[in-house]
Amino acid sequence: LAVALLLNYGAVAVWMWKHRGPGAASGLRSAARSIAPAVVLGGLLTVALIDRSAFGLLPGTWFAFYATGLFASREAIPSSTLPVTLGFCALAALFLVSPLRSVALAWWVMPLGFGLGQIAIGALIWRERAR
Repeated sequence: LAVALLLNYGAVAVWMWKHRGPGAASGLRSAARSIAPAVVLGGLLTVALIDRSAFGLLPGTWFAFYATGLFASREAIPSSTLPVTLGFCALAALFLVSPLRSVALAWWVMPLGFGLGQIAIGALIWRERAR
């Protein structure tokens, strides 16, 4: 969590430093602030689940909290990212309450889920800004 927060909010700080206009930074700042509670609560629940050795619930929990953060940021990010947000919701459901929860700790779950999701969000934001 600490490394992820440092990387994410460090990237936000670097971007804001390079793009010093009040209008340019307001959307990014708003998105970073609106997703923060989901990240912090996800981190706290992670500690609780690890303390109870409920490791199999971690991937679904992370997908759920990330989807919650994206929903909270919906005013600051392009509406075209909604299908990706719903995809994170579907992954949360799959790994929390479906028979697929048994593969939640497979090596490929997190890289594919978050990797492809982040690439998709980045591409959609890039496309929106290019317009």
